Amino acid sequence: KNIRWHWQKANLLFAQERYSEAKTHFEEAWDYDPKTCCSRLEDCCRETGDFAGAYFYACKLRELTG
Repeated sequence: KNIRWHWQKANLLFAQERYSEAKTHFEEAWDYDPKTCCSRLEDCCRETGDFAGAYFYACKLRELTG
């Protein structure tokens, strides 16, 4: 599957609040839009109770945005 498919699937799942599934697709779509993926991955982690993951992506987003 191509990166745009993962991007679209991730956003659909995120909108449906299916965060665990969306996380996988945002990881696959990383190169399509790293900043947005990173932000969404942080949200997915937080919503599923993975606070260490949320912290990781928050720090990563800070690196990406300078």
